[in-house]
Amino acid sequence: MKKVFIKVKHLIKKILREETESNEGKGQNDIMERRVRLFMKQVSKIPKLDKWLESTKNNGMSNSFSSDNESQWRGNVENIIDGIPKLMGGEIPRRIEHGHFCWMVVNMFFNNGGYNRDFSDTNVPVDLSPITIYFIDSDYKQSMAEYGSLWGYPLGATSTSEAEQMMRDNPYTWEDEREMNDTDDYGELEIYDINRSEEENLIFTKEMVGL
Repeated sequence: MKKVFIKVKHLIKKILREETESNEGKGQNDIMERRVRLFMKQVSKIPKLDKWLESTKNNGMSNSFSSDNESQWRGNVENIIDGIPKLMGGEIPRRIEHGHFCWMVVNMFFNNGGYNRDFSDTNVPVDLSPITIYFIDSDYKQSMAEYGSLWGYPLGATSTSEAEQMMRDNPYTWEDEREMNDTDDYGELEIYDINRSEEENLIFTKEMVGL
């Protein structure tokens, strides 16, 4: 795998050198499109990206702490795509949230024909239309169990067992103090109000492709 990575890295550098030599007189849009074509050619080598899209839509972004095989696979895909800008001398802007860059790239890949497209064919332009996502700020409610210790003196008890039963039956009556140790969510999480909804557009920028 490491040898393949190094080979791809050298190939991209060779293409970028040739591009630099042939870019004289070309506009920035032409150069940008050529870089994106090169980017998409690398993306086309990653299998099952349609499955990645569907799995992400159903399960959310991958969790690096998850032991689930599918989540780990989706995380590997994200890491591969996140690494392509570095091969081109570019970087992912810090303002982009985790996973959003991969979401943009994969959607743009399929918007441009996906695996059926020859990205070397310059007769068909590359569609760089923004990929729209939505930010939702909402309020929720969920039942919670609270665990802790409480203590007191059940007055009137004539034995330890009776005092224990009195505390079980009427804890509020005999509680002097309590201390919370832990909490645990359970039951369904319900969104009961939407505070804010915003549309955001993800687009390819020059810094992503090393320009």
